[in-house]
Amino acid sequence: MGLLSDWEKAAVTLKADEGNIKTFEFTVPSVEENMNDEMVSIEYTYVPQKGWRVASKPGKLM
Repeated sequence: MGLLSDWEKAAVTLKADEGNIKTFEFTVPSVEENMNDEMVSIEYTYVPQKGWRVASKPGKLM
């Protein structure tokens, strides 16, 4: 992910729903026509009395 990713046009799909753990896949188009879309998978965990939190390691987000 970088400056050539158009996150405003990203599409999101729920890939796994295990109650308190959900995994979403983001398809992020590139602003450059000759580059491929990026696929980013992010896992969220529900923490009681706090809400949803990103559970993916930072290295997996980039």
